[in-house]
Amino acid sequence: MFNFLSRLHIISDDKNALEEYIKNNAKLIDVRIAEELSSGKVAEALHIPMQEVPGHLDKFDKKENIIVFCRTGNRSEHVKEFLLNHGFENVLNGGSWQQVEKLIQKNK
Repeated sequence: MFNFLSRLHIISDDKNALEEYIKNNAKLIDVRIAEELSSGKVAEALHIPMQEVPGHLDKFDKKENIIVFCRTGNRSEHVKEFLLNHGFENVLNGGSWQQVEKLIQKNK
């Protein structure tokens, strides 16, 4: 039987840019739903499900570095575009939570 998750295409921004943001203490936002967190999570990240992001815009500085991520990078790409369209200047799509975790561990 095929492992569904291994066939998913991960969408993310440039890994070098992501590493720079991580080195500079970017705000990390996990946009998965609560039930998905049981598969693992990034300890340093805020959890704000995608559909709740519009209600939390006042919690962020529009000039700070932000990395959004989810399970495959699809939802986080939508959140990234939403934030950019609402005046946020430095937002990257980190792709999957596992990818963001690996980059954090690499840069510790």
